[in-house]
Amino acid sequence: MWSLKRRVVVTSILLALMLAFMSFFLIRQIRNILWKRTELFTVQLIEKVAYDIDMLIGTLDRAASHLAYDSSIMNLLEGKTTESDVERVNEALNQTFHSLPEAVKPAAILVISKNMEILASTNPDLKGRYRILGVEWITKVMASKNESVKITGYSIAQGIPLSNSWVINIARGVFIDDVYVGMIMLDIPTQALEAISNQIDIGENGFVSLIDEDNLVLFSTNWVDMGNQFKRLFLPNHDEKSFIAEIDGESVFIVPSFSDFSGITVLGALPLKSVFAPVQRLSKNIIIGVVLFGVLFIVVSLSMVLSLTNPILQLVKKMKEVEHGDLSIRVSSHRNDEFGFLEKGFNTMLDQVQDLIDREYAATLREREAQLNELTAIINPHFIYNTLEVIKMRAYLNNDEQVVEMLSQLARLFRIMTNRTSRLIPLREELEHCTIYLGVMAYKGEPEISVNIDISEDIYNLYTLKFLLQPLVENSIIHGLHNKNFGSISISARQQDGSLRLVVTDDGEGFTPERLQSIQSLLDGKKNKKQRASALLNIHERIHLAFGSAYGLSILDTGPHGTSMEIHIPVLRTEQGEAE
Repeated sequence: MWSLKRRVVVTSILLALMLAFMSFFLIRQIRNILWKRTELFTVQLIEKVAYDIDMLIGTLDRAASHLAYDSSIMNLLEGKTTESDVERVNEALNQTFHSLPEAVKPAAILVISKNMEILASTNPDLKGRYRILGVEWITKVMASKNESVKITGYSIAQGIPLSNSWVINIARGVFIDDVYVGMIMLDIPTQALEAISNQIDIGENGFVSLIDEDNLVLFSTNWVDMGNQFKRLFLPNHDEKSFIAEIDGESVFIVPSFSDFSGITVLGALPLKSVFAPVQRLSKNIIIGVVLFGVLFIVVSLSMVLSLTNPILQLVKKMKEVEHGDLSIRVSSHRNDEFGFLEKGFNTMLDQVQDLIDREYAATLREREAQLNELTAIINPHFIYNTLEVIKMRAYLNNDEQVVEMLSQLARLFRIMTNRTSRLIPLREELEHCTIYLGVMAYKGEPEISVNIDISEDIYNLYTLKFLLQPLVENSIIHGLHNKNFGSISISARQQDGSLRLVVTDDGEGFTPERLQSIQSLLDGKKNKKQRASALLNIHERIHLAFGSAYGLSILDTGPHGTSMEIHIPVLRTEQGEAE
């Protein structure tokens, strides 16, 4: 039969081999998945660039549309302008210019007459100059009522700011009674498009190009293509999201994204060798990782086996020593895991077993001592009875009826004490014992005591230790009612959660705080040399010895108007002490 250590080692090796086999099998699947992820991610990046460009142009187009219907601008283009109109035009241009976010802010906003003179601009240096456009662009602006025209591939003439800078213009014609009077133009430097394109990383050998509807490259990370016709490859229809093509003899992954709104195609190109280079590196790393992980897994497994089996073997060894009767054995535990908890539990169990043996031994000794004391106290009961009978007859001859009655009660009390050798008696007899004691104490004259017993009939037949209630009744008379002419004592009993609770209550003076604290210390086991054992402590210890520390005597209530003391014992239905 294999040991636990050998089985764990073999299992670890098999798991490592299985992991290696699965890793080699999954490399091809990972390669395909990574390719699809790369394709999807690249498409999303290019579409994000196209979306941002549409947002840029859309924002500027709304600004141009707003200005095209401005009355002061219309007056300026008609030649009906006044000085206040000029101020309103400049204010409208500047207000629109400054209201645009920095990310989409144009280089300039221009108001151009139908003969292409710049009548107003957010750039004062441009006012009075002429904007030279091709006839085809002017024709597009004049023909596009209520729509903007994107003018691309245009370089601003020399001698003005942004000279020789490529721009995209958004132009919107201004019409009065369907008659073309001029246009609103916004200059967008291609640097703005460059900033958007640079948000993505297409790879070291890839490029991103922005191509207009006339196949002119507005912007490209490959600067050779800037301002030229894009002739590297033929772009298919706009529905195809990606394809593989040959550029300069190299296989390239192409992702085009066409915008119907701006008319611009965002083209992303990534060489296939750049696409699969990470996959190849990943495959190599997986192989190396599997080998290293397998070795590490075996080493860690061996370490885990030793850490698991050593404490178990140590615990088994100690348990065998305990089986031979050596209860002094303990496991040295310095761990904080489950094994440490198990070792501490083993030690705790041995401590409890040893404590139980010690307590049982001490209880046996005390019970033997109590029996010896009881037997010593009951010296020749017949002699006591005969002596009491002689005294009783002498009192009878002297016609002292009170002494006769007192002696009769005392004789009954002695019979209860001596007739039963068992430590348990029915509660009915214990109450009879208290009643006889109260009858004897009544001959003192003061205090006059009334007794109230509140116990249901089914509880009378339950069993209790002998002489539990009488010391409490005696304590109430001596310490609680000794300075009163009249007092009352009540005795009650109830069953609760499998326990019997007996309560003795008086309306006497109660305990002083100091006396109560002293008694409570005794009951809690904090007795010092100066404190004397009391009847209450004796009752408490007798209950502990008989039934365990879960039961005992407690003071429920104390104060200037009386004391309540409760005895807590299990419910016993037979003289042998069988609990529920």
